[in-house]
Amino acid sequence: MWKLTSTLLALGVLAHGASPVRQRAQEPDPADLDRRVDAIARAALETDDAEGLSIAIDIGGEHVLAGGWGLAPSLEREEAAADSAYRAGALIVPFVATAVLRLADEGLVDPDASVTEYLEDLPFEPGQITVRMLLAETSGIPAYPDLRGTTDDFDAPVERAVLLAWMAEQPLDAEPGTCLAHSNTNTLLLGWILERVTEKTVRAYLEEEFFERLGMEETRFCWDGPVLRELDEGAQEFAGRMVDELGVPLPFEATGLCTSAPDLVRWQRALLDGTLLESAGLRLLTTPALEAPEEAGYGHGVGLTLLDVHLAYTLGGTTSGCATHLAHYPDLDLTVAVLANGEDADVRAVERRIARAFFGLREPGIHDLALPAAERAAFLGTFYVGCFVYEILEAGEGLAIMEPGERPRALLFQGDRLFLVQDELGIRLTFELDESGRARAFEYDEYGITSRAVRLE
Repeated sequence: MWKLTSTLLALGVLAHGASPVRQRAQEPDPADLDRRVDAIARAALETDDAEGLSIAIDIGGEHVLAGGWGLAPSLEREEAAADSAYRAGALIVPFVATAVLRLADEGLVDPDASVTEYLEDLPFEPGQITVRMLLAETSGIPAYPDLRGTTDDFDAPVERAVLLAWMAEQPLDAEPGTCLAHSNTNTLLLGWILERVTEKTVRAYLEEEFFERLGMEETRFCWDGPVLRELDEGAQEFAGRMVDELGVPLPFEATGLCTSAPDLVRWQRALLDGTLLESAGLRLLTTPALEAPEEAGYGHGVGLTLLDVHLAYTLGGTTSGCATHLAHYPDLDLTVAVLANGEDADVRAVERRIARAFFGLREPGIHDLALPAAERAAFLGTFYVGCFVYEILEAGEGLAIMEPGERPRALLFQGDRLFLVQDELGIRLTFELDESGRARAFEYDEYGITSRAVRLE
């Protein structure tokens, strides 16, 4: 299965449609750059989460660094190179979103039209859910589960009628347009719209209009090239086929999508120079999905985050043993792509360390201060924001945060009501206390994008 993180594809257009900043970065000394990136990559490999990394860096359209460290996710266990292929299933989301916005630029799709104008057999009322809501992940349609019933043939798609029947039976998770929550069903429906309008399969459209056109030679459906090794207990590839033991139907063969770090940089540059989208499509892609400040971290197929005060457009995801992350910083016209052989590798942290080197920013200090049991009790409880519910619970002599269906993640106490998520240090929780000293809310800061979680009584 692939998992989409909260940040998505990098674009060189500021949120709310402002023009991209094309200020060139201060050219780093090449030897110093090589040394610093090499140190960052080798430090990442010292953890148990990554066996290999490939990194590509671009400034103003010029490739300034590309390299590999450790082992690539290949069957032969070869050394990682700059252009090694990695699974990148979550990329199917921005690729499909960009394709639909390209059709909008061509006048073939209206983002504000009801999805039932293009897909008459959907079990929704006309006007209830729009194409824009699918792009923004605000449709309220729940993510579809395992509907296949058999895992004998990965290439056999789930019958459309089965998916439609499931949608007809499911209540919406939220009122359309009011709440942001990632759902694979949104991508599925966008793909169906693309296929209806273009009379091409999603796979054929992406290959012909994007991958081949841009020279993205390593971006392909994985079984069309060198076989990747078995990556986890849930999926393996052999003889040109993939067997998904979990039986979860993924939209448009997402688990089988492969790419490389240089290809992601090529994709980024094609968005910046207008090769893929016109200005209207780019503006919509980076316009916040909801006007509410607590939901401003996601656009219409992309995400919006900050590094200190510097805006970044990023993509991230994990699938079947690999992790991908792409970031673009308009302030420096800087693009960094990091791909890892290891599903739990913190590729976002690697990218941000590289970006800090270009911006001249120091690494933040990290503490793990003791928190007595009597003080821990003040923070325990259930908090909610938008579609999300968080549980703050005790974990040994400290605290942890947990979302429904997810594992608890340890919190590191920094002092003065501030905590960091141990396995994702870019997430910060700052608690508010009431008159009795009990936490009534906390600010959830995810890489510069903040929301406020309120105690659920």
